[in-house]
Amino acid sequence: MTFLQLVQAFVREADLGPPGRPTTVINQSGELSQSVHWVREAWIELQSRHEWRWMRRTYALDLVEGQEIYTIEDAHDVGYISNAQLITLDLSTRPRISESFGTWYSGPYDLVTLLPRHLNSGRQLTALPWEEFRSTRELATNVTGDPTNYSVDPIEQLHFYPSPDGDDYRVFGEYKIDAQSLERDDDVPSLPRRFHQLIVYTALTMYGQQQNSPEIVEYGRTRENKLTRQLEQDQLPATQVAGPLI
Repeated sequence: MTFLQLVQAFVREADLGPPGRPTTVINQSGELSQSVHWVREAWIELQSRHEWRWMRRTYALDLVEGQEIYTIEDAHDVGYISNAQLITLDLSTRPRISESFGTWYSGPYDLVTLLPRHLNSGRQLTALPWEEFRSTRELATNVTGDPTNYSVDPIEQLHFYPSPDGDDYRVFGEYKIDAQSLERDDDVPSLPRRFHQLIVYTALTMYGQQQNSPEIVEYGRTRENKLTRQLEQDQLPATQVAGPLI
């Protein structure tokens, strides 16, 4: 559903007007303006609940001899391709992740792979907490070699240790895109379409709480919880699926 269709569905569920209202999400007032607000807020809140699979993307970056630190400007979105394709891919043809970056992915399967481009296979690097990585680096300065560890510093820069001893290394892993904001009539939420109604029920629950209406809250939350469980089963690793909502 589009943003406009989601707001129309919310208005219908909340009994705030006849079918088909509003005809646009732009420049509304009164209850229709509030309807636009609740749907927009529900979508932002839903995206923040977990490390959802639909919000994960793959990045790649080329390491530079002697360079330890890399920013989001150095990384490119590469989609989901094989190692063989990744070795020969011209990263300059791919968008930089800075256009959509939220944070580096840090779920239970947080894998960063080092891929020497003269080989057909790579190996996974060991992630270290920033404090531990910093201590290791300070004990062995100016060390170069085949990188084995990486870490993310407080300002979202990637660090590799040892610093690469050549320009033949390509790294890839996953990052999480920034939360999407719905603004225009034809904006479409990025989660799978079969779960779009969850946004409506989440908005309805939030609206019912603001209105101090137990009936609206119960109606919205019952349906929200059912779809939330289905979404978690579909979009989270098995070890992350939450228990029943109460």
